[in-house]
Order: sequence, then C-alpha cells, then structure tokens
Amino acid sequence: MLNICILNKFPDRLLDFYKDFYRDFDKTKINAMISAVHYAVALPGDLLEYTNTFLPVPLDRLDMYAVLPESTMIPHIDRGRKAALQIPLEVDSYNSYTFTAKYEDLSLLTKKEHQYDIEQDVNKIVNAPGFYEWDDNLYDMYDLSKPILQNVSMPHGGANNAKTYRIFLSGNYIKHDYKYLVEAYKDFY
Repeated sequence: MLNICILNKFPDRLLDFYKDFYRDFDKTKINAMISAVHYAVALPGDLLEYTNTFLPVPLDRLDMYAVLPESTMIPHIDRGRKAALQIPLEVDSYNSYTFTAKYEDLSLLTKKEHQYDIEQDVNKIVNAPGFYEWDDNLYDMYDLSKPILQNVSMPHGGANNAKTYRIFLSGNYIKHDYKYLVEAYKDFY
C-alpha cells in the first residue's frame, strides 16, 4: 500500500500501556467534534512525552478519536497535519476499515464539493484541502488491527460499519512528510 505502512513490530510495551490507559479513561471526554461522524480529545502532554520515548520521530500531538457506529468519512485531505500514526484501541476490525488513495496522482480522483465541518486556523494549514468521491478501484483499505503510519496529505478516510464506536489513538506529524517517516520507522515493519 502506497499511503499506509503497517507497523507489525510496534512496541508491545507501548501497546499494553495504551490498553491500560484506555481501560481507565473517561470515554465521555471524547467530545470535540471533528466531523459529522467523528469526535476527538487531545491527550495529556505526559502521555505524548512517554509515547515519544518509544518512537524514532517524536509526535507533535496525540489525540484519541471516536468514529460513530454505522458511519463513513468521505475521502479527504487533512489540513493540519502531514502524516498520522494510527493506533487501534477498540476497533471492530471485521466491520470497519481505514482507506487511503492508491496513487499519488490526484488527477485520477474526482474532486467533490464539500466543506470541512470545523474551522481551521489558517496559520495551521499544512496541506491543500480537498474532498474526493469514493471509487473502489482507487483506494486501499486496511482493517486497523495493527498500528499504521498513514499519509494524511493524500485522500483518506474510514468506515465504521459496526454497531459500536471505533476508537483509536491518532498521533500527528505536522512538520514531517510521510515518506520521511516511512524510512524512519523501518524497524517497526
């Protein structure tokens, strides 16, 4: 997959720590609307700091996302980050998936007129924004059963066909491009 890198060797110690953290976390705090179908909460700085001790490139921010049951995000480009580290917490991998464009050539995709659901500070925009039509032949899908690096500078999204929330950690890389991160994370494949 061109824009998703599966991290099969992501540190087990860190994954276990996240599971313990999530078990004790107040899920009602995941309440900041990011789109009509998903919500987020910024996580404490000490959790980001601890996470970064395990990673080859430190994250700029760490959030927890909750995607509503029986919902789909349309293919979009993130405005405020270049790449993401996605770590599953409570994911029905049989009934949900993340997807990303198979190609770098955006002219293969059909643009869609759509507005972002929340405003973005123009000083924090790092990518040209955009929305795209879905086409089975132009997107790779992954069930998020393992952590991944994802190129969010390319059209991507997710579908949650489950009857439960799809909850995962989403680490933000604002300054570093996806290709740089793929090389930096090579020991995690």
